[in-house]
Amino acid sequence: MKQAEALAPERFSPTVAGLPLFYNRGTVYEEYARSCADLGQAQLSFHYLDLAQHSLPATRFWELMLLTARVIVLVKAHEFDAGISLALDLLPELKQKGLQRSLDQLQQQTARASRSLADALAESAPDY
Repeated sequence: MKQAEALAPERFSPTVAGLPLFYNRGTVYEEYARSCADLGQAQLSFHYLDLAQHSLPATRFWELMLLTARVIVLVKAHEFDAGISLALDLLPELKQKGLQRSLDQLQQQTARASRSLADALAESAPDY
C-alpha cells in the first residue's frame, strides 16, 4: 500500500496531457478497501473508504462511487440489512446516472452464494 500511495497523485487531476485521469490516492484507497472486503477485513475496508472520502473531490459522482463501495463492503461483512438498505436508497440515482454496474455484479455474486447455500442445505437435510 505504501508503494501505491507513493505512486498515486495526491490530488485529483481530471486530466493529464489532455486525457481523463481517474487514478489518485482516493481511488487507490477505494480499490484497496474492496480488496480488504474480499479478504474478510471489514474494519480495514471502512478505514480505507474513509481515507478515500477525504482524498477525493466532494462531488456527487465520487460520493456515489464510495457509497456503492460501502454497500459492497457491508454485504461482504455480512451486514446484509444495512448494505441492502443503502443499496435500495442509492439505486434510483445510480440507474439514472448509469452507475449501477457494481451493484449488478454484487447481486450476481449474492445470487450465486444463495444458490450454493440452498444446495448445501438441501444436501444436508435429514430424511424424515
